[in-house]
This record gives sequence, structure tokens and C-alpha cells, in this order.
Amino acid sequence: MCLCRGEVGLRGLLPTRVLIVGGSSAVRDGLRSILTRQTDMFIRGEAVSGIDDIDKAQVLRPDVVLMDAQMPERDGIEATTHIKDTSRTHGSSC
Repeated sequence: MCLCRGEVGLRGLLPTRVLIVGGSSAVRDGLRSILTRQTDMFIRGEAVSGIDDIDKAQVLRPDVVLMDAQMPERDGIEATTHIKDTSRTHGSSC
């Protein structure tokens, strides 16, 4: 059985899986601090660049990616487009 985020399963409501992406450690630390207090969210991972986040999004398959728009190597808008296109081609399990 495959449950999508937000559906009720045997253990109750499944948390939203989040990938934090940002070139600044201060921004990532701040977001992590806020999100770890949320009972309905789970930080699946972090990435520091627009290249690193694409790889991590494919492996970790988060429900939500919090993306910095300005990052080294590839900006957040371009990386978001690539992640979105890649998730369509590889399908989504939920």
C-alpha cells in the first residue's frame, strides 16, 4: 500500500518530507530550526547548491523543496525546473 503525504495511515498522518536547499549555512540553519519544531514535517535532507539539490531530490524524493533562488553553480529557478521535469519523467511514487 502506498500512502501519499497528508493521508492517514496506520501510524496516523504522514509528515511532509522537506529538502532544504541554500548556499548560505545561516539560511539553512534558520529553516532547519523552524521546521524541526513542526510535528507534521520531516527534514529529509539539505543541499548547498543548484547541482547538489538536483541529485538529492532524485535520491531523497521529498514532498517539498525549500529552494534559495540565488545559489552557486545553478540558480534555484533553473534547478527547480530541472527537478520538476525529472520527477515527471521518473514518475512519482506519491
